[in-house]
Amino acid sequence: MATYTWASEVKADNTVTVPDDATVTDLPSSPSGTYGTIDSLIVQGAASLTGGGSVLTRSLLLGGTLTLDGVSVTDVATTLPSGTITIQNGASFIAENATSSAGKTIFTFGVTTPSTGNSLYIQPYVSSGVTINNVAPGDYIYFTSEDSPASDLTLADGSSGIVYIYSSSGILATLHTAETPGGSYYKAADFSMMSPSTDTYELVCFLPGSMIRTKEADIPVEDLRIGDSLLAFDWHRNSEFTRTIVWVGSQTATVNPTLPPDEAGYPVRILKDAISDGLPYKDMLITPDHCLFFEDKFIPARMLVNGRSIFYDREIISYTYYHIETDKHAVITADGMLTESYLDTGNRSAFRQHGETVIFGAAPRAWVQDAAAPLCVARDVVEPIYRQIAARAEHASIASMIQAPVLTDDADLHLVTEKGMVIRPVSNRAGRSMFMLPAGVTSVRIVSRASRPSDTVGPFVDDRRHLGVLIREIMMLDAGVTTHIKTHLTDDSLDGWAIQDAPGCRWTSGNALLPLGTRRAVGIAMLAVQTLSSGPYLVAEPTKKPIVEMA
Repeated sequence: MATYTWASEVKADNTVTVPDDATVTDLPSSPSGTYGTIDSLIVQGAASLTGGGSVLTRSLLLGGTLTLDGVSVTDVATTLPSGTITIQNGASFIAENATSSAGKTIFTFGVTTPSTGNSLYIQPYVSSGVTINNVAPGDYIYFTSEDSPASDLTLADGSSGIVYIYSSSGILATLHTAETPGGSYYKAADFSMMSPSTDTYELVCFLPGSMIRTKEADIPVEDLRIGDSLLAFDWHRNSEFTRTIVWVGSQTATVNPTLPPDEAGYPVRILKDAISDGLPYKDMLITPDHCLFFEDKFIPARMLVNGRSIFYDREIISYTYYHIETDKHAVITADGMLTESYLDTGNRSAFRQHGETVIFGAAPRAWVQDAAAPLCVARDVVEPIYRQIAARAEHASIASMIQAPVLTDDADLHLVTEKGMVIRPVSNRAGRSMFMLPAGVTSVRIVSRASRPSDTVGPFVDDRRHLGVLIREIMMLDAGVTTHIKTHLTDDSLDGWAIQDAPGCRWTSGNALLPLGTRRAVGIAMLAVQTLSSGPYLVAEPTKKPIVEMA
């Protein structure tokens, strides 16, 4: 295998052609360096780029296989290359402006032994013509659309743990590889949808006018530029030091008022002196998932919204927001408050670049290993801080800007058949509801009220799932034969059910499909549904309804 240096292979027409069975080393440290940006990368046969570094190419022509060994390649071509790209030893491949090729692009993470920390980023996600192989925990896959991958995805043999599939609004899907055999194939229907968790990214941004503390003075965020020095806080040593801005980006947001306020896009306003005297020293405007620094931890602003001193500003329906990234994620000061700089976990391309220096090819980061402080969403930590801030607002006689929610514990649990018949329980004792099923009914939907715990209990509860009822055992008595129905516990893709987060039981989302299996042609069956937990719910008082209704 012949070895070449990158600089020696760049031709006069600003292209690089890598011959068959060749390895190219000494890539530049960034695309802004000499020969870091080229017009075309042409791969003939089997070739490798190795030894670190990164490159931006405007066209990748792949005639066989390309191995990226610890390097980063950003391809801004409009068509994905046909062929195989191996990503290993912390390498990354970023496809911008991606569209399907006439053939198929095969991405493989590692070769024989899976290596972790590899990244694949496709914008927008191409719904066909892509296969992803040998994914293991520690690898990252990012999409900028909300669609599940329609292509095949193969887990690495012997891998254990969780593989996260990311989208522009958080975790799109997960694969619990410890529970599945290695080497199995998965399609879109096999992916489990889930809400964002502690290792996702959200819009973490400042609104214009936010005063960011630099080495010289507090400067409006919109006036900051790459190369400026910010004052950062070292919470380990209780001291300050400087961090250099390496990237500044902005984007425009338009509120969607049909969504809950934390998802609609409303900014969070933190009133002057909300935390203590002089903190913040002026009203602070940030996005809901922007974190504030308390007790050596980052806490999302949305979890501290009390409707008085911290609230969603519903008068702002369109605005520009700003990201500022330092050379390392940092605790910085804005409007006198300790908060966070931007952590690039995969959504950098959604923002307009400010300044002349552009960063390409940097591998997306993750909270666990790259954050300046731990992200904390635990109720036992957040609620006392929430209560203290809320009590301060009440003591200051700041009026509430929201009405107290009207709650009920009545789940309004009922069934709906495939023909639209509504079936009410004939009895409900000790959490077990009994329903009469007419002949011929082979599936029902378990319908109830549904609310988010973050709305009904408080924003300090980091559970924004719409939950109906928590169901354990389901039994059907038909012609003297008792059948234990366990489909809701064994079929992860069953419509209307939340991710199973405890063995032996599962939450509905308020409208969950339940197949009943084979039924007698005539006669009534009894269905018993055991509910372990429900409510409270954000609804008015229910009215009494008959046992059976016809739609």
